[in-house]
Amino acid sequence: YAGTDPGGLLEQMNSIPYDGLDDSLKLDVSTRFLGTRRDPSVRGSIGGIGRANFTHDYLVEGFLRGIVGELKSFFNDLPTQLRESSQQIVGVGNGFRRNPLLRRILQEELDLQLHSPEYTEEAALGAAIIAGVGCGAYKSYASSDRPIQYECL
Repeated sequence: YAGTDPGGLLEQMNSIPYDGLDDSLKLDVSTRFLGTRRDPSVRGSIGGIGRANFTHDYLVEGFLRGIVGELKSFFNDLPTQLRESSQQIVGVGNGFRRNPLLRRILQEELDLQLHSPEYTEEAALGAAIIAGVGCGAYKSYASSDRPIQYECL
């Protein structure tokens, strides 16, 4: 919009000194642009915004916390026994893989060890596994995940 190429936005996000942000100025961002599964009419919002925190740093951090808040709400919807027995979580996608702050916030909020598949094309891998089960290379989906290797993040 400004007529200039801002360069690598992800690199700019990752260079922000997030630990230096004032906790009292952090924004409350709801990232529900298209509603929720339970209520599609819900819309996003930015709360607590003012002159001191209307900055790139606070906006990016607030949006990442908003994303994690949505993910945490999905986790909280799981049956209690499953939530309480969980010790790790697997994250996929470039947003997760390439954004250390997103991973850190998620780990803090869920208090679980984070892992990610070593393969970067998770959808393609999933399609290959489905095809493998379909053609008999794997006896079941339960046995098809054995080739997947995870790295601790």
